[in-house]
Amino acid sequence: MVESANKVVMQARLKRAGMHWNPSNVNPMLVLRGEMCNERWEESWHAQRRWRKDHQQAQRRQQSEQKRARCVHVQIVQIALRWPSSTFAPPPVVRKGRTEGQKR
Repeated sequence: MVESANKVVMQARLKRAGMHWNPSNVNPMLVLRGEMCNERWEESWHAQRRWRKDHQQAQRRQQSEQKRARCVHVQIVQIALRWPSSTFAPPPVVRKGRTEGQKR
């Protein structure tokens, strides 16, 4: 009975001609398909939307924190490069072109 349900519910939906699925969308689709077959669509649809929204917000927060951490690291490096120290002395300037003697 389980194998038959798998074939009828899941494979019939996911393995149609020309279909390609992003792996992150397969499980939510299967949840909704299963709930539709069990006639529990309304409650599952709202729960799935809520979960998806929370998941997206968590991803955005994580990306924002990573970006903030990178910015702080860059600022620390910039401050260290401006710090007066002999180890951070700028390299000597090599001028290109003709020298003063060649210009005369």
